[in-house]
Amino acid sequence: MNKKILLSLMSSAAMLTLVVGATYAFFSDNSTSNNNTFASGSLNLQLDDSDETTPAESVTGSITATDFAPGQSVSGFISLHNPGSLPIAEVEMTIDTTETLDGGVASDMREVLALTVLEDDLTPDANCSGGTNITSAIDTQVGDGVGSLLISEFDNLGVDIYDAISGIGVGNTRNVCFTVTFQSTAGNEYQGDALSSTITFTGNQDASQ
Repeated sequence: MNKKILLSLMSSAAMLTLVVGATYAFFSDNSTSNNNTFASGSLNLQLDDSDETTPAESVTGSITATDFAPGQSVSGFISLHNPGSLPIAEVEMTIDTTETLDGGVASDMREVLALTVLEDDLTPDANCSGGTNITSAIDTQVGDGVGSLLISEFDNLGVDIYDAISGIGVGNTRNVCFTVTFQSTAGNEYQGDALSSTITFTGNQDASQ
């Protein structure tokens, strides 16, 4: 009798194991999201000036002077355009100047050329009138913050960068106007000197986007 009970218990345990281990199928349905695409935008900065009116990657001779004499000034503007698909958050500016002629003895004309910079000149032309004068801000960042902003201060072996020109929205333009003044204190050693400057603008994306 005990053997029959034992066999019955073993049989019940085996059935329970089969029931617990069984997998039951229920109805199910799948849905999918297709063609998820990702395309990068473009950050594009183009320039024009008084004699090159079609925006391009580079312009030439935006500010020039010949037979420049102490006490004289020359002005010129550069317009910054954003034809890309992303806003430009800020624009960096650098100036790299090379001496092309030296008529004096150990003279450096960069040290007697003072720079004035206006942002958002509403009527960009050779007069540089209107807009916001950012010369002091540049001098504080890249110069000595004292007196005039000299080209020599903004050309410390090509590493000085002013990084606070305001941003440019998509399809918008920002004008930057430059006035270069040959300081009246310049002596005879600067006669016959000549320089060539390259102004480089770099548009940066908003890092928070």
